[in-house]
Amino acid sequence: MMEGADIILFANDWGGDPLSKHQIAQRLAKKNRILWVNSMGNRNPTVSAHDLRRAVKKLWQFFLGCRPVAENIFRFCPLVLPFHANPAARWVNRRLLRWGLRRACRKLGFREPVTLTFVPNSVDVAGSLGERSIIYYCVDEYSEFTGADRGDTRYGAPADGKVGPGGGLGQPPV
Repeated sequence: MMEGADIILFANDWGGDPLSKHQIAQRLAKKNRILWVNSMGNRNPTVSAHDLRRAVKKLWQFFLGCRPVAENIFRFCPLVLPFHANPAARWVNRRLLRWGLRRACRKLGFREPVTLTFVPNSVDVAGSLGERSIIYYCVDEYSEFTGADRGDTRYGAPADGKVGPGGGLGQPPV
């Protein structure tokens, strides 16, 4: 297991469902520092009260800045435009995300971090943050999520290492 590393971890929202991502982060945080990057979304928003509340919550968390949420775990809520299939929005998001993450890493004193990502949309910035390595932990077929852009080429993003179950995702077990 890694020790003494700074880890940028892309996943779902901290405080959401207690999935394996949270358990892995908590174990890694015993001997490493984690910058947990909240979800950037996998679908375009709808005109609904649920999506409006979620957008307001994400804006609020963004303006609060990078905050500790557990021992050695700091939450970063990115500011992104929720139109993931739009090339102009992705261009803006790539720059906003890179700027925000570099700023958070400087504030935390991260040096040569490891990127551990559970989400394919991190490919837009992974590799541009001064990482020493990138690990893609592939546990979900995101292209099959309701509202996901099935033509999105980010699914199956390149990485230094890929970890995930065998079978359903078309990959042998690692």
